[in-house]
Amino acid sequence: MKPISQSGDGRILERSIFLVLGTVVLNGVNWLYHVAMSRLLGPVGYGGLSALLGLLVVLTIPVNTVQMGLSAFVARIYGKGEGGVLRGLLYESLRGALMIGVLSLIVVTLMSYWIAGALKFESVGPVVLSATALISWASLPVLRGMLQGARRFVRLAVSLAAEGIFKFVASVIFVSLGWGLNGAVAGVSLGALAALVLTILAAPAWSPFEEGEHIPQLINVLRSLGPYAVLTSCFTLLTQLDVVFVRILFPPYEAGLYAAASTGSKVILYLTAALPMVLLPEMASRHSMKEDGRIILMRCLVYGGSLGGMTVLLYFMAPNMVTRIMFGDGYVGASSILGLLGVGMLGYELALLGMYYQLGIEKRGFLRPVGIMTLVFPILLLVFRGSIHDIAYLMATMGICALIIVSWGIFFPRQLVAKSG
Repeated sequence: MKPISQSGDGRILERSIFLVLGTVVLNGVNWLYHVAMSRLLGPVGYGGLSALLGLLVVLTIPVNTVQMGLSAFVARIYGKGEGGVLRGLLYESLRGALMIGVLSLIVVTLMSYWIAGALKFESVGPVVLSATALISWASLPVLRGMLQGARRFVRLAVSLAAEGIFKFVASVIFVSLGWGLNGAVAGVSLGALAALVLTILAAPAWSPFEEGEHIPQLINVLRSLGPYAVLTSCFTLLTQLDVVFVRILFPPYEAGLYAAASTGSKVILYLTAALPMVLLPEMASRHSMKEDGRIILMRCLVYGGSLGGMTVLLYFMAPNMVTRIMFGDGYVGASSILGLLGVGMLGYELALLGMYYQLGIEKRGFLRPVGIMTLVFPILLLVFRGSIHDIAYLMATMGICALIIVSWGIFFPRQLVAKSG
C-alpha cells in the first residue's frame, strides 16, 4: 500500500462534510434529549440525571482515550502505507474493550448503593440501568477510532448519528410511559447498544495482513495512547466534575438549575465536536510525512471561535430567552450563570483544538501544566462552594486558564518545555 499524500489539501472540513453532519446530528439530538428530559423530569430529576451521566463519562475516561489516540495511530499507519495490519489490531483492541466494559458494569453495580446515596437517588435502579451502557461505550471508541483514523467519515457519521437518534426516541418513549429517571437512563443504554450493532455492521472488511508487514501488538498501541489518556482525563474532569460536585453539595433544586445551565454551555462543544475529530488524524498523517499543518489548526480555531463566540454572546445578551427556549420557565433561575459557563466552555473548546494539534505533531509540553490544573480543580470546587454563581465564575476562569496554557505551548514551546521539565 502506498502512502496517502496530503499535499495541497487544506480544505479539511470540505473533505469531511459527512463527519461534520454526523456530529451535528448526534449533538443536536443530544441537545433535544436534554431539553426533553429537563421538561419531563423537572429540575430535581434532571439534576440527578445530569450528575449520573457526568459520573459515567468520568468513569469511561480510559476507553474514551482510545478513539482519539487510536485514530492518530491508524492515520500514521496509513500515512506510511501499512494499512494491511488494521484487521488484527481491530480484533485485538475490540476484545480488550469488551472485557473492560463487562468489568466496569460489575464494579458499578457493586458500588450502586453508595453511588445512589451520594447522588440522592431513592433507589439503585438508575445507577444499575445506566451501567449497562458501559459495555457499548467501552467498545464504540475502538471501532470509531479505527474509522476516524482511516478517514471512513461516512461510516463514522452513521455510528454517531445512530446513537443520538436511538437514545432520544427510546428515552422519550420510556419516560412518557411513566418510567421516570429509570426510563431516561435506559434510553441511553439502548441508544449505545444500537450504535454498537450498526457500527460493527458498517465497519469495513480491513484487508488481510500483507506478507512481511509487522502486526503491532496491543500493548504497544496502548503505550502510544499515554498522552491521549492524560488529555482525555483532564478535559473530561474539567468539563464534567462540576455537575457531579454541585449535585452532591447543593440542594437538588439548585443542582438542577446548575445542570441545565451547564448543559446549555456545552452546546458550544456540541457545535464544534467534529473539529478535533478531523484535526488530530489529519495532523498525525501530515506530521508522519513531514508536512506542515498549521493552516489546518488556524482554520479550525476560526471555525470554532466564531461559532462558540456567537453562542456566548447570545447567552449574555438574552439569557432568559435562551433558558426558556431550551428548558422551560422552571429553569429561568439558571439564566444568570449561563453566560459564565459559556465562557468556560469556549475556553476549553479552543484549548482542546490546540492540545490535539500538539499531540498530532508529537508535542507534549502542555500535559504537565494542564494536569496540575486538573488536580487542583476538585479542591477549588470545594473552596468556591458558596453558591452556584461562585462555581460558574470558577468554571469561566478555569476555561480561560486552560486556553492560555495551551496557547503558550503553541506560540512559546521552548519556554513551556523548559518549565515543564
